[in-house]
Amino acid sequence: MAYERVDSESSLENTPNASFASSCATLTKTMIGSGILAMPAVLASVGAINGLLLMALAAVLSGLGQYLLIIVATTISPVQTASIRSACKDINPYLSIVFDVAIIFKSLGVSISYFMVIGDSLVKLFPAILGDYALMRSIWITASLIVVIPLVLKKKMDSLKKTSIAGILVAVYFCIMALVVFIQSGRASDTALFKKSDVKTIANAFSVFIFAFTCHQNVFPVYNESIHPDPERMKLVITTGILTSAAIYTVFAVFSYYTFGDACNGNVLFNHKDSYLALIGRALITLLAAFTIPLQIHPFKNSVKDILKVFGAGELSEEYGNVVVVTATLTAYTVAVWLKDLVFVVSITGKVAGVIVCYILPSVLYMFSEDLEKSNLMLAVSFLMIKAAILVELVTFIID
Repeated sequence: MAYERVDSESSLENTPNASFASSCATLTKTMIGSGILAMPAVLASVGAINGLLLMALAAVLSGLGQYLLIIVATTISPVQTASIRSACKDINPYLSIVFDVAIIFKSLGVSISYFMVIGDSLVKLFPAILGDYALMRSIWITASLIVVIPLVLKKKMDSLKKTSIAGILVAVYFCIMALVVFIQSGRASDTALFKKSDVKTIANAFSVFIFAFTCHQNVFPVYNESIHPDPERMKLVITTGILTSAAIYTVFAVFSYYTFGDACNGNVLFNHKDSYLALIGRALITLLAAFTIPLQIHPFKNSVKDILKVFGAGELSEEYGNVVVVTATLTAYTVAVWLKDLVFVVSITGKVAGVIVCYILPSVLYMFSEDLEKSNLMLAVSFLMIKAAILVELVTFIID
């Protein structure tokens, strides 16, 4: 299949120009974020081996879901204008609303978690000048808007490639920090390879990993901006992102868990003493969070645009688009000031929106798109992913 280029109406602004490295960085950085801080606590709840097996399962299912989306994108949009709305057009135009609402919820949930991390980290980095933890936390979250707002106003995700690469390097630093602290402190006495856990505990742990490997809302935009959008190249982009994220998660989670044991906090940075390593880590996680929020707000805007188009509205102007992204950012900021429990936000986002975006969206689009040449293997994978999604939802919301 020949892949055509999208002509810009006024300039080369809309021409695909994202390199292989840039595409990998965008997808990887979309996955790596605040969820990494909750992973040691997940291992503490189910055991190291059980936790890593759940992580591996989430990684494989995430990669399969992304690959299904690429198959759909290259079929419905060889001119690189793929969107959920266009993918759902031949199935049911209103179906896209369900998926777009899930992406909006997911984008907001992740952005909320990043604002929370910013506040929690900066309060520990700079002791409360006013002596009031909650007040100083709110002040720092508010101050972060000075950095975040200009970044969310960027028009294309490829323009954020430098911040994406910087964010990945921050995550690598956290792996080094976890290793060094483990060597200095030694192994905690209450760690375990396996733990006997009930079904709901396992499902809640799995939802954190769903959250950690969700970047599906950015698969279509990455495809649209890629210089070489052929399926094999995009498959390599997905594989690189999954393996990089999984490697970083594994190193950080394992060494952190074996350092702090069952005492692992939902935000493991609270377990670290005020050493230079921890202080630098808190400063860097603030940057990591600030750099990642725009990668979540971008699909939020695309989903709002698609919902408006379903109801007959025209193309969203640049001015109104800016209003949408600023409103989304301020909404996430407001909720983050109010909420305090990071694990709750990560878990609820993973099991409500993450399941839909990761598993149901790719499977439904692949199974019911009329123009696709479907293989029996991928149809079976799609069916199993839907069953997994339903199982996770039933267990986490029904079983007490």
